[in-house]
Amino acid sequence: ANWSGDVAPGSADDVLITGGAYVTSTIGPVGNVVVGNATANGALNLISGGVLNAASINLGSANNTPGYPNYFRSERNTGGSGGKITTTGDFIIGANGAKIDGIYDYSSQGITVGGALKIGSGYTASNSTLKFEGGGVYPITSSSLVIGGGVQIVWDFLTGNSLQTLTSTGAVTLESGSSIKIRGNANLTAGNNCRLINGGSAQLVGAFSNVTFEGFSSSVVPSLVYNSTDGDVWLVLSARVISWDGGGTDAAWSTAANWSGDVAPGSADDVLITGGAYVTSTIGPVGNVVVGNATANG
Repeated sequence: ANWSGDVAPGSADDVLITGGAYVTSTIGPVGNVVVGNATANGALNLISGGVLNAASINLGSANNTPGYPNYFRSERNTGGSGGKITTTGDFIIGANGAKIDGIYDYSSQGITVGGALKIGSGYTASNSTLKFEGGGVYPITSSSLVIGGGVQIVWDFLTGNSLQTLTSTGAVTLESGSSIKIRGNANLTAGNNCRLINGGSAQLVGAFSNVTFEGFSSSVVPSLVYNSTDGDVWLVLSARVISWDGGGTDAAWSTAANWSGDVAPGSADDVLITGGAYVTSTIGPVGNVVVGNATANG
């Protein structure tokens, strides 16, 4: 009764969802699934172990209704788990620049895209977001991956120490305008690196245009590393380096004003000394200490 003609879609049927559809059991195969159109927004929710098998999925449509976004949810319900998606063709999130609000959480059972996974592809920055929450046990895989500026991807550690990886067996394209935000937590330490994108060998093109880090402790410095040989993108957490600037009234190690940021090194900090530092009391533990560099002696 939820479908036109009171007939649920079959394997030869294409599907249009306007309003909210919930997948709570194994569905499909069905044809091409379009969520939202020019006159109404749609919502695709996979919870409590729901499984959707489709030829392709287009989330959002051109000239969709302004205001409320189209929704994509794959997350656990109370006591349950997130859903699973399999397509033989493309999975397009933010099709035609449509406004999107999406969450894919760590309990979800994976996404397997036979064609291309396209997230915000072909469009400039918008107020759309797709959140990957926590480190997923099940993979998100596709034959190629394209990320554009139409949807900002938010990777969130929550309270853990891992993130969901997007895997492409082929090309990875990061378009101009592509945007990500990575949310850390206070428990993350240097060396707690995470692979965000696992691409095909030598098939990484481009870089994220806009990158935001938030929620990390002051003892680590987050950065992105692009490996064009392997086709990967990594989040790397490095120890903060506290540098000697000699700005204090004495040359004592323990004087905070002698260090960059006017903060004396702590147990998680690496240290660079250029100039003369005097240790006149018990210091440490601290991280790695380097005395002198290529431009100044210490």
